[in-house]
Amino acid sequence: MPFHLPSLNALRAFEATARNGSVSRAARELNVSAGAISRHIALLESDFGCQLLRREARGMTLTEHGDAYFKVISQAFESIDQGSRHLRSGTHSTPRLSIVLYSAITTEWLAPRIRRFHALHPSIELHLSAKMQPGNFDTDAVDMVVTAGEPHRSDVHSDLLFQPRYIPVCAPKLTDDNTTPRDLRNQNLLYSTREAHIWNAWFRFADGDSIDLRGGWKLDSLSLTYQAARSGAGIALGELFYNIDEIVTGRLVTPVPIVVEDGPPFFLSCRRSRKDEAGIASFRKWILDQAQQTSQAVNAWIAGLPRAPRTTTRDRSQND
Repeated sequence: MPFHLPSLNALRAFEATARNGSVSRAARELNVSAGAISRHIALLESDFGCQLLRREARGMTLTEHGDAYFKVISQAFESIDQGSRHLRSGTHSTPRLSIVLYSAITTEWLAPRIRRFHALHPSIELHLSAKMQPGNFDTDAVDMVVTAGEPHRSDVHSDLLFQPRYIPVCAPKLTDDNTTPRDLRNQNLLYSTREAHIWNAWFRFADGDSIDLRGGWKLDSLSLTYQAARSGAGIALGELFYNIDEIVTGRLVTPVPIVVEDGPPFFLSCRRSRKDEAGIASFRKWILDQAQQTSQAVNAWIAGLPRAPRTTTRDRSQND
């Protein structure tokens, strides 16, 4: 028997608006005008003879009828997407995964390890995108993303990668065993925009007061600050998850062994309906194993620090 379905474009407009809570955001996602989105929704409401969405001060919210219908069609779109991906992967000789990560975790931690994944899974082709902003399942053609903070979405599965912990790091020639937090105030401090408040948190804990960073070097990214630190240009605030290998081997040293935990934990996420797909499951298992090994190395190193107190947790309410 034939299916009696509403316009597919109208369904897409309704689903995108309900998911985003905004006509304008749905329009940007679907690359159409806001007027077109509104007309599609009005067409659906006229067809069904009931209101699906209502406009409120905070945006578009679902009515009781709209909520029930959204659950049905979002599951239908998810099934179509999953079936299409399975078919597409079956017609390609090489499974492909597109993963969006922050620039620092890509260059400082993942890149030196990725050959291990290729050795274990030579048939899986990875496309890694290093960005300053997290990937978006709704707008990007992406299979997995790494985010600072857990995406609180029922359709997304997330795995904890690591909790950021920071400590000053520099080239061995810039420090000695008697360096104090007060001594660091007279050093050239390296930082990117997102690290300024973390430097202040570290100095408040280690030395009782914040720091004026205007005399230091401001760089565009976390990776640039580490590269400058390796070259002996100054002292950077090292993320232990990224720097532990260089600290253990002595390429970087920690002039004052005081650790500050700051910011939300990092998560690896994928669509919940796809987490057991062969390629995604293989990468999830591998990267979580690698993250666990790194975190164990960090914990072991912190446990061996000679000076107490060695670590503190910054109040999350102070995050910028």
